[in-house]
Amino acid sequence: IKDDNGQVIARLVTSQDQTASYSAQSNAALMSMVLVLLVLVVSAVGLFWYIRRVFQPINEAVVCLAAISEGRLDEPLPAVHGSDETARLGEALNQMVAQLRHMIGRISDVTQSLVHATADLSAIADDGNRRMAAQRGETDQVATATNQMAATIQEVARNASTAAQAAGRAAAETESGGQT
Repeated sequence: IKDDNGQVIARLVTSQDQTASYSAQSNAALMSMVLVLLVLVVSAVGLFWYIRRVFQPINEAVVCLAAISEGRLDEPLPAVHGSDETARLGEALNQMVAQLRHMIGRISDVTQSLVHATADLSAIADDGNRRMAAQRGETDQVATATNQMAATIQEVARNASTAAQAAGRAAAETESGGQT
């Protein structure tokens, strides 16, 4: 209330029950907090699902690479879906494993060829050793026969010399007997 000069001379105070208003504000605040908490929970679950979905192909690739590093090339390869970076990584991994399998197959084929060639060379070497042993035996027989022939020739020469001497003596005796 104001006087004629515009000065406040009194104030009018009204009182109202604000309990309902405060209760409504409390309910609104509680509802806001529940909604915010619900949005946070849904966001966390969605984020967890998204991260799991994104990193699952990477984890599969890591498992596959670990198996390859241990020499197990028969490990199932991760499935490739989509065209993002993880899909390209999976495709590159699949191509690498296919190339490794192909190379190991070729190495296995070459190894088998070497095993067969080694077996053939071993058989040839064994045959050569057997032939050399046979030839050595034949050479020893020829040497023995040559020695025996030389001994026989010497014996025949000695006998011929003895016979010649005996013939010479007989001739000399015959001549001396004929002169008498």
